[in-house]
Amino acid sequence: SDGGLCLGSPTRVFLALKRHPSLLGFIETCIIPYLYGRSYFERHGTMPFGELDHGLNGIRQDLALLFGTTRTDRVTEFARLTALKKRHANKERCPCESGKRLGHCHHGRVNKLREQLGRGWFGHVRSTLS
Repeated sequence: SDGGLCLGSPTRVFLALKRHPSLLGFIETCIIPYLYGRSYFERHGTMPFGELDHGLNGIRQDLALLFGTTRTDRVTEFARLTALKKRHANKERCPCESGKRLGHCHHGRVNKLREQLGRGWFGHVRSTLS
């Protein structure tokens, strides 16, 4: 609506840049899939990879996918735990409300994202969502 080009949620774009830290990598992982999706939408009326809402709802939906949950209302808590040190986060209850500690539930996804993007990124994400 603002004329901006949405290449994905900030976390997805940052992940892509961490994995492929070059202009060519950015073009191949962000720009080309966007252009393909847009041209596919123009021809068929649907997005080939699915579509998230725009704004904060879309960011929450994407984070839920990354954390392996369907609970978009719990992603702020997942982000809080990802911003903590591993040894502290794994002792807390998992935000998915399984009743288990994070260390016995979603710790694999949380720890992997923490390693890939750093605790500071998820502190920023958490403040954005609040």
